[in-house]
Amino acid sequence: MSGRNVVHKTYRHTQRYLEILRVLSRYGFYDLIAQSGFDLLGPLGKKISLKRPEDSVLKLSRWERVRLALEELGPTYIKFGQILSTRGDLVPVGLVEELQKLQDKVPPFPGKEAVGWIEKELGRPLGELFEDFSAEPIAAASMAQVHKATTIDGDHVAVKVQRPGIRRMIDTDLEIMHHSWRCRWRNMYPTWGMQTW
Repeated sequence: MSGRNVVHKTYRHTQRYLEILRVLSRYGFYDLIAQSGFDLLGPLGKKISLKRPEDSVLKLSRWERVRLALEELGPTYIKFGQILSTRGDLVPVGLVEELQKLQDKVPPFPGKEAVGWIEKELGRPLGELFEDFSAEPIAAASMAQVHKATTIDGDHVAVKVQRPGIRRMIDTDLEIMHHSWRCRWRNMYPTWGMQTW
């Protein structure tokens, strides 16, 4: 990926970058901000002001603050933390214990949206697909939610509906993670030549 593309993607995702910076600062991770490659100059060169964490936050352990920040940053970061929680060979024990507490605590999206999404994906009206469909989800998580339904044949099924816009959000977060990693690597190993990455 050329440097030009990286700059384009950086500015394309400005709002998400700012959100990530604010969450990191809210939990006192100025060291991560400094190492991340995130530019503290926002659009048009305007300096970003980051708030100092509240005293109650600073009383928490670093690992507790990591977990809370990941939860606030949303689905991509929650999943990343959940994966890391299985890697006790790479991650300190205290952090593993905190990451194991990560949960997808998100409110459900409206049943009307779920119905619209199902009809769009399957190309048929809901009434042709199900005898009965509960608009109220029985479970909701960061990636999807589940609805009870009865098929035309009378089978009781659970229908998992992907959260609208989740793919775009994950793509954005992964691009930001990649850009941050490249910047950090370039700062650590400036003579290694990264032009082809």
